[in-house]
Amino acid sequence: MEESLKDSAAASPKRLRGALMANASILVVYAAGLMFMPLVYHALSDKEFSAVLTFAALLNFCGFTFLALHQQAWHGSTISVSLSSNALDVYLAGLIAKLSSTLWLGGYLPIDRTGDFLYQTADLFSLALVWHLRQHAPKLEGAPDARTVIICAIMLAVWVHPSMNNHLFFDIAWMTGLYLETAALMPQIFLDARPKVSSHGVLALLCSKALAGFFWYHGFEDVAPDFGINYPGWGILASYAIQLLLLVDLSLYCICGTDANPPSESAPAALV
Repeated sequence: MEESLKDSAAASPKRLRGALMANASILVVYAAGLMFMPLVYHALSDKEFSAVLTFAALLNFCGFTFLALHQQAWHGSTISVSLSSNALDVYLAGLIAKLSSTLWLGGYLPIDRTGDFLYQTADLFSLALVWHLRQHAPKLEGAPDARTVIICAIMLAVWVHPSMNNHLFFDIAWMTGLYLETAALMPQIFLDARPKVSSHGVLALLCSKALAGFFWYHGFEDVAPDFGINYPGWGILASYAIQLLLLVDLSLYCICGTDANPPSESAPAALV
């Protein structure tokens, strides 16, 4: 009995070191985020409320970073550990559509200094990560073609869009990007094809959309037209509400779903 307790106590530090090594990349992302976020708030944001939108973009980048790390750890496995290429194509188109507006005009940017470069930079890095994820992502059978989804999003954005840029093309482009982000996960959820992606990544994306939705909730009246019902405001809030519901569903599956065994010792099970 005493010998077994001693062996267990001796093995505990080894298990701890092993867990830390297995999760080194995740810990680095968390450490970098914890150091960078206060720096952004105190040195770059002017402590304006609009910095919430920048933090949402940074969390979005962190979320895709976690998904990329998880995909890399399980590369070559037959287990679905990545969002489908269908979803990533739609995410890719959505980021491009939003960046086509935010890189040139400031209507949908934070009004503090983070809107000068940091917000767009976070979206550009997210775009690069989505492109990377797309290279090794599985295709989802039965999902609508990305071109069909893009056309539907454009048509909806033409009908319902804000006018923060005072430029029809770029206002529609930004709203198209938001609708595409909303539609990206729908086929994955509705076809019951949820992948066992990184729970860290999904939770980061969930926090990102929660912060962005919170910002636009406070900006609801700012996007209202001069007369009539505020359809643009409701369109924005509905989009973020749907994204939150889809991400909550996916996060519950990632956290509470059946854990898959790693394909090899080199692919740590801790990267969930």
